[in-house]
Formats: sequence, C-alpha cells, structure tokens
Amino acid sequence: MRRLGVLVLVGLRRLALLGVLAALLLGVGDVAAPDETGTPPLEVVVAVDRTTSMAADDDPAGSRLLAARADVAALAGALPAARFSLVAFGARAEVELPLTTDREALGAELDALRPEAPTTGAGSALARPVPLLAGILGGAADRAPAGSATPDPQQLLVVLTDGEDTAPGPAGSWAALAGPADAALVLGYGTPAGGRMPLPDGSGPVTDPATGAPAVSRRDDVALTRIADEVGGDYLPRTGEVTPAGEAAIDAAAERLRGDAYADVAPAVPGRQLGWVWGALLLLLALPELRLGWRRWLEARHEAALGRAARREAAR
Repeated sequence: MRRLGVLVLVGLRRLALLGVLAALLLGVGDVAAPDETGTPPLEVVVAVDRTTSMAADDDPAGSRLLAARADVAALAGALPAARFSLVAFGARAEVELPLTTDREALGAELDALRPEAPTTGAGSALARPVPLLAGILGGAADRAPAGSATPDPQQLLVVLTDGEDTAPGPAGSWAALAGPADAALVLGYGTPAGGRMPLPDGSGPVTDPATGAPAVSRRDDVALTRIADEVGGDYLPRTGEVTPAGEAAIDAAAERLRGDAYADVAPAVPGRQLGWVWGALLLLLALPELRLGWRRWLEARHEAALGRAARREAAR
C-alpha cells in the first residue's frame, strides 16, 4: 500500500509538471498591454499680459510683469516633461515661442518680454488673445504624427494678467477656450490698492490724461474670477513675494493643473506576464524528478562498479 501511495503521488506530480509546462508554453494568464499604454503628454499654453498696466510697481518683484515671468519659469520647473508655448498679448496677440521642451528658449523669451508703451493701442482688451489661443489649443490632434500610438496631449491653459480691461465696449468672453483646454489656471497680478506705471524712459509715471495726475492701475479680481470661470479653471492672486509660501503656491497650482488634466484620462493598463510564475512552479515540480534521476544514476554507477569488480574477481 505504501508503495502504491508513492506511485500515485509521483504520477500526480508528473501530471502537474506537464500541466505547468503547457501553461508556460501557451502563456496561460498573460494579458497583453493595450496599444496605447503611455500617459498622454502635457502641453502648456501660457498667455502673458504685456499691456502698460503690467509695468505697475505694486508688486515686490519690481513690476507685475517681472512677477509673471518668474511664475512662468516656476511652472516650467514644476512640470519638467511638459511642452510650453508662450503667447504675449497687448495691442495684439503674438506667439513668442511655439510649443517646445527647451527651457532655455522659454527663459530667453520670458526675459525679452517688456510692457507696452502707454502710447501703444487704445486700451487693454482682455479677450484679445482668445482667437489665437483657441487656434493653438484646438490643433493638438493635428500635431500628432500620422499613425502614432501616442495619445493626444492634454492641454493646459495658463493666463497671467492683472485683469484690467480699459478698451471701449463690453468685455470679451473667454468661454471659447473651455472646451479645448483640459485644465486652466488664471494668475492675477497687482493689488486692489493699485500701483503707478513708470514710463519706459524712466522720466516719471504714466499720467491720467483726464486729471494730469499719476495714473493708478488696480488688479481686477472680479474680471479675473470671471475669466477663470469661463475657461473652467482656478483663479490664484499672486503677491510676487519670493518666499517659501509663494513658491509652494505655484508648485501646488502646477500639481492641481496636472491632476485636472488627467482627471478624465483612463489609467494606463500594463501588460501582465505570468511566465515567471509558471517557470518557478515548473522548477519546484522538477526538483524531485531531478533528485530521483540523480539517485538512479548514482545507483546505476554503483552497480556497474560492483559488476566490474565481480568480473575481475572471477577472472582470477
């Protein structure tokens, strides 16, 4: 009976070994990864206000535009893998830098940004860059190479302005950007109390033609909040102070942007390969067979040695 039980166990083990070998060869349990498993890339379209009011001195950075430039650089550092495009708007809206990962080029374009002279244009029209921004944001799918397995990029819109709109007529809408932008952030500069705007040649402040007194520009939180609502993003007033708290606010805003951009993106499903599991089981099941084979080889070798010894003894 004991021998029969041993034979049954050996038989079952060998059947299991064959089953595991078949599972290994057939790839049982393996799950192929989808064609597109990568996380969609990020594209950040930055729109910076460079109207005269952005030269106002009510920011610790020296001017509102200097603070805005520093914040864009901080965002670029917080989103290192993203491509950035820079649009400046004032009397007209222009692409200063097409989408790129080149941070040196972005830094150079930021350094070159200057506020417009007070004689440029006929007032600040906040919605002036909207058509240009809509074209950039709406062209994401067209920029993907034909046949590429890379998913379309997630697009972020960042608007940096003081919210001042002095152009004649009603304020324009930014709602056209809510659809193409996957996430948005509006950064507001200046203070409610306002600040004076120096002339480009440093000869004095910009004056109010109606009174002859120095003109004062104030941050318009109502307009900035409206823009954020229209584009479906957050509004963050900025103080320009270079402090740990100020830097942390930009890092937090970048992380929130990233989270908002990927909120509706299905997580990547990795492939699954169970070959190593079947291989480990195969090894465990094969070890007794290897041990048994080794013992039989040693016994056969020992019997052969005894047979040779017996033959030599008989030959004497």
